[in-house]
Amino acid sequence: MPRKPIVARVDAGRGGGEPPPRAELREALARWASGVAVVATRQDDAVTALTVSAFMAVSLEPPLIAVALGEQAPLTALLEEGSRFGVSILAADQRRSAGVFADSFAVDASGFAAVGDPLLEGALAGLGCRVAAVHVVGDHRLVLGAVDAVRLGRGSPLIYFDRRYVRLEESH
Repeated sequence: MPRKPIVARVDAGRGGGEPPPRAELREALARWASGVAVVATRQDDAVTALTVSAFMAVSLEPPLIAVALGEQAPLTALLEEGSRFGVSILAADQRRSAGVFADSFAVDASGFAAVGDPLLEGALAGLGCRVAAVHVVGDHRLVLGAVDAVRLGRGSPLIYFDRRYVRLEESH
């Protein structure tokens, strides 16, 4: 069966450089499937963590990642240039952790390594990072992290799509 050709289409929308209505933009962005990660920092014995879907690899050389954090999240105020943080890329069976840390004021810090970078046990991958730079962008802060430690796990990823967590269906 021949494939249908891809047809380019441009929907100019409202034009005039005006931003779209917030609700419309939120709906469009909800259609972007992404992995789920928990970003955490440790101060003394206290771990502050937040679930994020705005996480991306920036560079392999030097090794850099970026996360976008809302201005009001308690974690945001703790990540200053030079401070340390961990990124745990969640596995499909870590939906509960994603839910716990989606609350900006999460109080359950269980499941993190007892020492070192705060990485969740059982994550698909963990990245130990140092804050290289913080940029205020709109209503968020873009935190650029220099990766200096990697921990690899196993399993399938937890995916966020259409405002809910879903599992990746693999076909072999």
